[in-house]
Amino acid sequence: MKTIVRLCSSIIMVAALGACSSQSPVPASVSNDSTAGQQEAVASASTSLASALEWQVEDINQGGIIDYSMITVNFGMDGQVSGSSGCNQYSGRWQQLDNGDIRFDQLISTRKACAPALMMQEQRFLAALQGASQYRWLHDTWLLLTDDEGRALLKLIPKSTKS
Repeated sequence: MKTIVRLCSSIIMVAALGACSSQSPVPASVSNDSTAGQQEAVASASTSLASALEWQVEDINQGGIIDYSMITVNFGMDGQVSGSSGCNQYSGRWQQLDNGDIRFDQLISTRKACAPALMMQEQRFLAALQGASQYRWLHDTWLLLTDDEGRALLKLIPKSTKS
């Protein structure tokens, strides 16, 4: 029994150390205010958004999310956006504009019925995604999607990255 406990402890320790050494897929800094090199920063940000295989939503309109609900965003290099809205699957189009803004449109969703609280959260998520017009990086890891006035709509973290 002690051997099993030691083995499990060793596996957890190795996994924890491995997580500490992983690299973030997002750039160290992207500034939408800088005029020098702004186009390069936008191109780099667009590539970084799509470099994550899946982003996990951690917050909607600064109100959190329901525990254990899985809301994801996948940015395709082809301009497709898709994922799970917690209850249903959704897809649509996303576009990174030259001025650093981001746009989502043509969003569609499946119509599976879920618990009322999950369905309300799903509606909040889809409205926030549709209303997002800008992005910024938070602590070099989090992706923050905001509205035109800079209000945080969605906070995302990379769930997995493309190799």
